Amino acid sequence: MWYPASGMIVIAIEAVKQLLPSGQFDFELQDVSFTAPIIINETAEGTETQISMRPGAKTSNNREWDYKFRIFAKRDNGTWDDVCDGSITALRFSNTLQNSDFHNEGMVRQKANAEFAFAKSSCESSLNSSDMYHKVSEKIGLQYGSSFQGLTNIRYNRKGRAYAELLSLGLDDMRPSVSYTIHPATLDAIFQLAIPALSEGLKTSMPTLVPSRVTKLWVSHTGAGFHSSDYEKCNEVVQTEARFLSKRSATCSSTVLRQSDVQVTVKIEELELAQVARKDNESTEESEARVICHELE
Repeated sequence: MWYPASGMIVIAIEAVKQLLPSGQFDFELQDVSFTAPIIINETAEGTETQISMRPGAKTSNNREWDYKFRIFAKRDNGTWDDVCDGSITALRFSNTLQNSDFHNEGMVRQKANAEFAFAKSSCESSLNSSDMYHKVSEKIGLQYGSSFQGLTNIRYNRKGRAYAELLSLGLDDMRPSVSYTIHPATLDAIFQLAIPALSEGLKTSMPTLVPSRVTKLWVSHTGAGFHSSDYEKCNEVVQTEARFLSKRSATCSSTVLRQSDVQVTVKIEELELAQVARKDNESTEESEARVICHELE
């Protein structure tokens, strides 16, 4: 079983939070590469990982804390593999709007509202959530456990767009007992919307694609994926625009909008997806005939 790329991003966010002073921070990750998977050891020994954080050029102005990070995973033979690297900047919330054009509130909200209105109106075809996850398992070989089936009311068109409601984790907005900013299952669900966007709702074939790189990913200090008393299940909606770069790779950009206060909570620019590599000793025919199953529980 693989630990998802979304989990590596969460590792970086939670690690940098331990180095910050008190306050509220938005998080912006840039040029993140997923070079190898973290394979979960289901024995009692578990899986050991390490993360290194090195201060960057911006970590000096009491407004932004910039770090370069690398994540390592220990393999069964005792060696350590570099599995993920990139940059992360913590932006103090009170200074975010003054110091980042990317997060200018008026610009971001106006653009997001326009994107969501267009996505909702242009995505006329619908896909049942249970049907989607069944088809993803059957046709693509990605098996999502119930905790990772985070999309509902999925809509799509034939031009690479998709729109869906994002299921909450059933936790209260105030999160008195929860310290994390975003759960890997929530972030992974956002990534998943690329699948119906690229395949016309699983009507066309597509290879088994997994995240390989992300150019920019921003997460609000309020987090995402949490329950709101104003919405029984879905306080947030997500829209994605995706396209194939080649037969074996694709890219997508996504935005998450919280409906209760019309705020952007997550924004992703250029998430690159690459086909799962075949083993060298497998023929093309054998690889294509075999169903490759990667489980996320």
